[in-house]
Amino acid sequence: MPLKNLANSSPNSSLNHPTDTCLTNLTLDFPRTPVDSRHRLPNQGKEVPLMPKLVTDTPQNKRRSLAKVGGFSILLLLGMGTVLNFPNIVSGGSNAAQARQTEARNNLSAINRSQQSYYSEFKTFTNSLTDLGVGFKSHSANYDYSIRTTKMAAFHYAIARQGESEPPLKSYVGAVFWVSSTNFNPKAEKDQLLTVAITCETLHPDNTKPNAPTLVKGIPTCSSGTQNLRFLK
Repeated sequence: MPLKNLANSSPNSSLNHPTDTCLTNLTLDFPRTPVDSRHRLPNQGKEVPLMPKLVTDTPQNKRRSLAKVGGFSILLLLGMGTVLNFPNIVSGGSNAAQARQTEARNNLSAINRSQQSYYSEFKTFTNSLTDLGVGFKSHSANYDYSIRTTKMAAFHYAIARQGESEPPLKSYVGAVFWVSSTNFNPKAEKDQLLTVAITCETLHPDNTKPNAPTLVKGIPTCSSGTQNLRFLK
């Protein structure tokens, strides 16, 4: 078709040339408005970008990451500390008992020494803590203290108080005997007297009075159910 006739023709006019048909089809295939680079997806009517947004390394994100790492590190350290300290946790009860039992050991040692000094001065034993001047009472939070005397010996008891201590405690008995010095030195004078002492501990926690020590051939000896503290040091 001549160009001038094509310009004057209306859109609805018939197309007389095959080239006109191709141009028309190409024109109809292109959208009339620009297409956005984003596509509408069924996400509650919101426009969702085809490519996801990249998370930028902002200061806020850094703080969150550090907080997570720090929290994990703390939990890891706490867990390791618990594992490493497990033997101490298990033995905690034993250590607590040892600390309380030290009270009885020290007090009986003090009573034994004071009793020896008292006998050296007065040639007799006493059943009074006041006379011995040991500086503690007959009852404490963990133990009850008492003294039993005979002509030949004095026995000192530290009995664990029933139900007062957890874990249960061992009990103790100390003794002071007077003996002739000839037991240790055959050439010594027969009327010369000496005092010997011993402290015994029950084999197991107990709140009853232990068996008293005895004198075997001039040597103080712990009785059954007890052991000599001297050999435990």
